[in-house]
Amino acid sequence: MDVMRPILLGVCPFCGGGVTASIRRRDEGNAGMWYVLYQYADRPECANGCPIDRFNDYHRLLDGWGLGDDFDPAPSFRRMWARDVRGFRERASCPRCGRPPRLHTGADPAMGCPRCGLWADDTDPGGSTVIGLVEAWNRFAGKERNDRTC
Repeated sequence: MDVMRPILLGVCPFCGGGVTASIRRRDEGNAGMWYVLYQYADRPECANGCPIDRFNDYHRLLDGWGLGDDFDPAPSFRRMWARDVRGFRERASCPRCGRPPRLHTGADPAMGCPRCGLWADDTDPGGSTVIGLVEAWNRFAGKERNDRTC
């Protein structure tokens, strides 16, 4: 198991600062098949201290046959980070008042509209991530809009 030096993933969705993370490479075998797994060795960190440690938990599974020891997974992780930040910024507005949803952190993380009292939570057994909350909110807001138009 090798841990790579921290890489710059991209911008923080909250403050625009730099976000870094270390990537871990694991070579594994199972039933005669070998593969290489790249994942976060530690959670992403914002240079300005924003609470992004649970922004996402994505990891990348790559087939070991086509990878050399000089393979650099950083571009793949940067693309995934950029996609997640774009998804966070483009989350659905409140289906009742049209305002952007807020992120509620704490013991029961959720995303929703405090003005209208609409909230969506992520029931991921590994713990909620911000991206999981955005996806739950987008599903909830879409369903709420469809229910109101019927």
